[in-house]
Amino acid sequence: MDGKVAEHYLGGSVGHLEHIDSLGEVLESHYDWLWAVQRALVCGEPGAHAKCRLSDWLAASHGLPQEAQGLISLVVHRHRAVHGAAEALLAHPHDRGRMAAARYDAFLHARKAFKEAAVQLERALWNSTCLLDALTGLRNRHGMFMELREEQQRARRDGRPCTLAMMDIDHFKAINDGHGHDGGDVVLRTLTRLATLCLRPYDRIYRYGGEEFLLCLPDTSTAQAAAIIERLREEIAMTTVCAGHQPLHVTASFGIAPLDLQRPVEASLAQADAALYRAKAQGRNRVVAVS
Repeated sequence: MDGKVAEHYLGGSVGHLEHIDSLGEVLESHYDWLWAVQRALVCGEPGAHAKCRLSDWLAASHGLPQEAQGLISLVVHRHRAVHGAAEALLAHPHDRGRMAAARYDAFLHARKAFKEAAVQLERALWNSTCLLDALTGLRNRHGMFMELREEQQRARRDGRPCTLAMMDIDHFKAINDGHGHDGGDVVLRTLTRLATLCLRPYDRIYRYGGEEFLLCLPDTSTAQAAAIIERLREEIAMTTVCAGHQPLHVTASFGIAPLDLQRPVEASLAQADAALYRAKAQGRNRVVAVS
């Protein structure tokens, strides 16, 4: 994989975090629009039909955390409702009496319902980002343990194997020393995206800490996982990372262990870590499965 392609892979879930961060700003544009509606009603000034930026934000919200998707659909529905109620109200600026009151009540109800949904969405997105690593957009260690325990229960219930793989970027300190921490961040984000593309859609990758990542391969034996991880190792070794002015070639070491369905998740992580230690002791840039 060449450097331009690898550089292109720096988007993905990191972009989702930036999208979440912008929610407060676009909500402000919606509240500015509401203010313009109220001003148009009281003062008869035009301009309240201007499109608020929230519509564009909602249209670009695909791929955000799964737990927020239902709330996003609700906000889309209620956002359209409040705009529709405002348009119906402003279409009859000189009305008086019962019909005008009914339209105004409908507008106030739609505005309140939208605000309730928006608050729920902000809370859900905030909670989900607490489980995400800000640099890579991956689940952090807290999110990892939550999902691994769920996967362990699922595997126990279905009687299917699951394999864990610990990944460590080789000589990462030298990368930071030679290319700066910004260069190191580029490497972390590039390999995150590369691993996401190389793994299957239902596999998961987590930021374990520092330059270490954990990969979870459900419904996969240790032997099957070793073949999948070996392909990932080869792809990483062939990738050129654009970190600063110099192209950079990186490698990674892997330790593989089955997810024990009877013992705590931490026991399986310790086995994968021990296998990773042997991979590094044997010269790095290799895959070692627990014996």
